[in-house]
Amino acid sequence: MLGLKYEQVKLKSHNKEWKTIFENEKDRIKNQINNYFCKIEHIGSTAIKSIPAKPIIDIMLALDDYSQVNIYIQNLGDLNYLNFGECGRKGRTFLVKEKNNETLFHLHLVEYENRYWEDNIFFRNYLQDNSETALEYAELKRTLAQKYRNNRNLYRLYKSEFVEKILKLKNN
Repeated sequence: MLGLKYEQVKLKSHNKEWKTIFENEKDRIKNQINNYFCKIEHIGSTAIKSIPAKPIIDIMLALDDYSQVNIYIQNLGDLNYLNFGECGRKGRTFLVKEKNNETLFHLHLVEYENRYWEDNIFFRNYLQDNSETALEYAELKRTLAQKYRNNRNLYRLYKSEFVEKILKLKNN
C-alpha cells in the first residue's frame, strides 16, 4: 500500500488510507518535536483524491523560525528521517523515511508562508477544486510514469511544466 524503491516510478490509484497514514505520521512528528511548528500539511498527489500517485506520502512542515531547522532535523532523526538537505530548492529541507529500501514518506521543512509553502498548498487545493485539470494531470502522470518508470528525476522534470502552468494562475 505504501512504499517505492529509489528512482522507481510506479503509480497507484488513490487509496483512502493515505489520509489516515498521513494523520498517524503527523501525530508522531508532532509528538517528536513537541508541537513547536506552525502547521503540518499533506501535499502531493496522495493528498488529491481524484488522481493516481506514487505510494509515498508527502508532508510539509512549516516552521515558525527556519533558522532552527537543524534542531528539527536532529529530533526527526529519532523517527528515522534521513536529511537530504535542500535538494536544489532554497528555503526547503528535504527528509526521507524509508523501510526495507523503500521510501515511505517525504518530509519538507519550510518556513511558514514562504513561496514553497504557498505553491504546494495552492497546487493541491487547485487540483482538488478543479476536477478537469486534475484529470489532465492524472493522464500526464500516467504517460510519464510509463515512459520514465526507472527515472524519477525525468518524471519529476516533465511534470514540473504542468505544475508551473497551474502556479501561474496563483498570481493572476
